Amino acid sequence: MNENTTGSPDTAAPLSGAKAAATIVFGLIAIILLAAAMPARVKLLGLFPVAFAALIGYVFGRVAMLAGLRRRGVLVPLTTIVVAAGLAGYYTESFRRWRAEREQYYADHIGRQPGGKQILQRLQGNMLSADPLMRQFDDPYRSLLYPSFTEYLDQRVASLRIAGRNIRVASPWPLVLFAAELMIGTVAGLSASLAASRRSRTPTTGKVTA
Repeated sequence: MNENTTGSPDTAAPLSGAKAAATIVFGLIAIILLAAAMPARVKLLGLFPVAFAALIGYVFGRVAMLAGLRRRGVLVPLTTIVVAAGLAGYYTESFRRWRAEREQYYADHIGRQPGGKQILQRLQGNMLSADPLMRQFDDPYRSLLYPSFTEYLDQRVASLRIAGRNIRVASPWPLVLFAAELMIGTVAGLSASLAASRRSRTPTTGKVTA
């Protein structure tokens, strides 16, 4: 007698807690680095971070199900933490890459100016002059070489084009957009995770044949 029993679409062996944790951590790092390295034309404002968060949520939901994590009361907060960590890592790595490129560009530019090498030595060596006038002289160069995260957010929308026209977006809208991406991305990631868990729990009925 051949028997097809009720089962689930996932036939992979369950993951242990340690393997699931390692898969999530290393997978999250890989996704963050890959997403941050994407060309700027791909990373559309308001869309790419949300899709990125949804991908993280879906992958986490699948891994969690393989690890036997099925209680929604545990899955929801864990997914929220993982998605938030992924978004934080994405923005941090994107900022780091942008800042490094900007520092290299302005360092080359400043270094070609008279006295530029001395300025770079002071700034890159983090040496503060005892002379207030000298510190005041160095401040504009310091802001060029070491921009803040707020400046990065401003830069993301500085050249925004709508209907072929450049649109200047003033503060605080870059920060508002950033906050909206975080909130919508977290919701998208959570929804994708729950969808993955529902798909994993959906049984497939079979039949018994003699």
